[in-house]
Amino acid sequence: MTKPPAVAVLKTTRDDIRLHQKYQAGLQGLIAEEGSVAPTARGVEFPLQHPQIEIGREPSNDLIVEISVVSRFHAIIRRVQGEFELIDLNSLHGTYVNGQRLEGPRGAQPRRILVDDDVIGLASPIECFRFLLPVLPGAGGLDQIPTERELQVLRLAAVGKTSKQIGLALNISAETVKTHIRNVCQKLDASDRTDAVFKASRRGLI
Repeated sequence: MTKPPAVAVLKTTRDDIRLHQKYQAGLQGLIAEEGSVAPTARGVEFPLQHPQIEIGREPSNDLIVEISVVSRFHAIIRRVQGEFELIDLNSLHGTYVNGQRLEGPRGAQPRRILVDDDVIGLASPIECFRFLLPVLPGAGGLDQIPTERELQVLRLAAVGKTSKQIGLALNISAETVKTHIRNVCQKLDASDRTDAVFKASRRGLI
């Protein structure tokens, strides 16, 4: 079993991805001589410790993807209030998460909040990176991930169903629905069901 990372990371999964020279020394034992071409970064867990990480074909990016159909400045990952937002920079061929191309309102940059084990593709659904979150002490690990039943409750809450209506739809009591709502609010650090729906939607859970 792979040990969880100590911080959020992007794990690289291709041979045509390289790190900017400034990250070479001391990272996973990859050290390049000054002025040399950075070695392939396949299998490296790149820590997301900076407010913004730039990804693209241009050598000035933090993560350099040497694929011809990838845009020079393709995407960024930005840390926002403890979450990690993947933003496509209106690239020609798009950015993909778990096989689905990011979409957004016309004229806006497509974006999505990343969740643990998301698969990121650039210009195609083929995996370039895997986003991994740490299991923090006391966080409860997998216990913090909403169950399928909790997500079913949230999906119905998202369309305006009351606890009674959700209970009838799922053949459970209204009190059980409220228990599911309380549990998922705790897991998502949400203040109420509306906030839980908002946060789950941003993270692509519903």
